[in-house]
Amino acid sequence: DIELLIKSEFEDQITSEKISRLVAKADGLFIWIVTALKYVKDGMSEEERLSVILETGQNEDGNGSPHQQLYELYNMILEAAFFKEDNCKYFKAVMSILLVAVEPISLAVLTQLLNVGGTKSHVTGKVLQNLQAVIYEHDGKLYNHLSFRDFLISEHESKRWFIKQEDAHMMISEICMRVLTMELKFNICDLKTSCLRNSETADPPIDQRVEKHISPQLQYSCLHWSNHIVEAKEHTDMGRLKESMRVF
Repeated sequence: DIELLIKSEFEDQITSEKISRLVAKADGLFIWIVTALKYVKDGMSEEERLSVILETGQNEDGNGSPHQQLYELYNMILEAAFFKEDNCKYFKAVMSILLVAVEPISLAVLTQLLNVGGTKSHVTGKVLQNLQAVIYEHDGKLYNHLSFRDFLISEHESKRWFIKQEDAHMMISEICMRVLTMELKFNICDLKTSCLRNSETADPPIDQRVEKHISPQLQYSCLHWSNHIVEAKEHTDMGRLKESMRVF
């Protein structure tokens, strides 16, 4: 129940009138109120952020779909955090990887892939800090709600926040190729002989060798570089990537 959730978050610190307005704006959409409350609670001034939420996207006649309300909320969160053009650039770099990753990835993998692509670790951390209302971690992996993804890949809805999937796949394809070029080497797991099956490798066993010698970003790149190249399709930078592959 949305009203009970609001009351539990604010206890006695919010008026019944504001609770009613929040319930009305949520329009039965649970993800809207969860995202809105997370945004409010993460701010330095909860009262100020609550006012922003209540005044954004006023729709007195009741028209408009819940998705429109949700997209307005996403846009408000992004404008507040990344309105400067350089900040928008870093936001897109981080979200491009999270949107098109073949499987959910950890913060460590995201940070290292972006670092190879030229985005420093502390910048990635700042971007994610500003996205706590829409990005969450579960079992060591990063996730976002599907509606946030739908918002970002729709140029009509997201406008300046739009992320073209082919561009994102192209970006991560180039990063994967750089990782493969820099980190792969002969006998990377330091095996004494190549005549044994993986299951027969001991002292230490193969899984421990992989963990020690093959970085998370290299594991991801080895497994998924080809998927990203296929999804990049006939990107304008494909010629450059093909040259990198030829050299590799």
